[in-house]
Amino acid sequence: MSNKQDQVNLFETYIQINEEKRKRKVINDDLNLCWLNLTELFDLSHVEVRGDFDCRNNDLISLKGAPHTVNSFDCRHNQITSLEGSPRKVKQDFNCSLNRLRNLEGGPDTVRMWYYCNLNPLINLKGAPHTVHVFDCKYSTLPSLEGAPRKVTWIFDCARNNLQNLIGGPDTVLGGYLCYYNQLTSLVGAPKKVSGGFNCERNNLTNLVGAPRIVDGDFYCVGNPLTSLEGLPKTITGNLFLPATLEGKCERELSRSTIKKRIIYVEGEDSSEGEYENDVVDIHAEGEPAEEEDEYDEE
Repeated sequence: MSNKQDQVNLFETYIQINEEKRKRKVINDDLNLCWLNLTELFDLSHVEVRGDFDCRNNDLISLKGAPHTVNSFDCRHNQITSLEGSPRKVKQDFNCSLNRLRNLEGGPDTVRMWYYCNLNPLINLKGAPHTVHVFDCKYSTLPSLEGAPRKVTWIFDCARNNLQNLIGGPDTVLGGYLCYYNQLTSLVGAPKKVSGGFNCERNNLTNLVGAPRIVDGDFYCVGNPLTSLEGLPKTITGNLFLPATLEGKCERELSRSTIKKRIIYVEGEDSSEGEYENDVVDIHAEGEPAEEEDEYDEE
């Protein structure tokens, strides 16, 4: 049988299975619609999917018809220009990466765990949920963090964008904050405290004004044209990574801060070169923080 005929038969099988499923109000297992060349979704807007919903790798331009509630939702690698029609409630992860989104308006009201929107031509983060566990918007050409979640309970990753400052970013980050490889000239907008590491390497910073006051982990600022350490966090519980060009300088600023471990001067532009492949877990504190009381449990 030809590959084309195989695809046709597979498509027909999926259609038959999912035609039966979509008649229900509750689907207790996963619903897989990936790799079907779909240009639109079946109307599942009245359905709760208690498993995972997967519609990645199609030709969708809209999420109209998506289920109203899912466990996890994956719509990456489509042609989606708006999140209108998304589930209102996602109990675990939401992934809308690799689309054509300019913002996140119309997206879920609640996402309990990981929210991926990286690799989109985003201009802001309007429409993001108020609270998430991990928020990943790297590689998205972002010029602004406007609309970002207010609270991130583990990792906030806005690396490799076009940010010049961190205004609009989260107020609270209970793990690591990653903002390396941007165009930052200021750290204004960073949280007052980061309960993990903070990585602002490879930017255009000449000082650290706006940096968190407390960093419960390592602080990385190598690869910046720093001439001053003004704004250096008052407390760093891990190591402080500085450009080698500052060795023997800025002693006054350093004396005003408490660095619990070592000050490490680094030649070159990256103190963590080779670690960026696993961007989202570069610099978090050891282990994940204990999960907070679940706000999204079923009533």
